[in-house]
This record gives sequence, structure tokens and C-alpha cells, in this order.
Amino acid sequence: MGILQIIILTIVAISATYANAQMIQNSNQPVLTTQTAEIPSTDIDPTDTLIPAGLPHGIKPLMSDNAILRPFLGVWRGQWEGTLDTYFVITEAQGARVKVFNSWGGNAIIKTPGMRYVWGKIYDGVLLLPSEKASVSLKLQNNGTLFGLYYSQAVHMPSRIILTKEISKIVP
Repeated sequence: MGILQIIILTIVAISATYANAQMIQNSNQPVLTTQTAEIPSTDIDPTDTLIPAGLPHGIKPLMSDNAILRPFLGVWRGQWEGTLDTYFVITEAQGARVKVFNSWGGNAIIKTPGMRYVWGKIYDGVLLLPSEKASVSLKLQNNGTLFGLYYSQAVHMPSRIILTKEISKIVP
């Protein structure tokens, strides 16, 4: 037996000893066990946790010929990290400030849908929506979508979103 084969067999033996766990069947659900305790398994269909965001009939997107506002006007919809449904709609402008309606649905982490108005500003082609504990930034992409980031004091990494304009929801 060559030295390489001995090294490979040693690594396999160490890995097996280190893991020392096996898959068993428990009520038709696979469960990982160790020498001392069973590690529970969950089997939740993620789609069962999804709740769509609401868009009340009274929410009307701002209509304007302002070149700075125009790229952001309309009803925008997307999902934070692919699961948390949301809407963004600019409803009012006062000088450089914009009032944005924002609603969100629910998922496995955010269980309760909600909605709010938030004041923000378009700066250098980016819609900035700050709050006391979080901040959203949205930028128009070449393909006509809005790419967004959500920064929060509560999480280490920002959440991402791609929003598309819902043409059928735009009121003339």
C-alpha cells in the first residue's frame, strides 16, 4: 500500500470518527443522530409561509414629467431575497423630497404583513429611504428594473431586491 493510499484511508477514518453521526428514519422524517442526542429535523414547505404584500386601492402613483422622478414613478413590486413580497410607490413630491408607500407581505422570518409611508430623496440617481434603524436604496438598472439594498442595524448583511414595474397597476 502506497503512502497516498494510507493518507487517504487515515483522512476517511478520522472524518468518520469525527462526524460519528448517522441518518435514521423517525416517523418517515430523516433525523441526524449523534452518540448522545437526536437532532430534530423540520419539514416546512417555504411556500406555505408566503403572504403577498397589500396594495390598497387608494394608493395612486405620482404622475410627473420631472426627469429626476420619472424613472422611479409607477407601482414597483419585488421580493426581498426572493421571498418577502413588497411594493414601492412614490405618491407625492415636495421639492427634492418624495413620499413613498411601502408594503410587505410575510415569509418564514417576517410573519406579519405591514405597510407604511416613508419620506426619502432621489440623490444621484438613487432613491434613498432612510429610517431610524434601517435604510433602503433603490437604483434603476439598464434592463428597466430597480435594484435595491436594505440595511438594518439588526442584521450583518444587507437584503437585496429586484423590483419590476407593474404596468397594469398604473392609473392614468
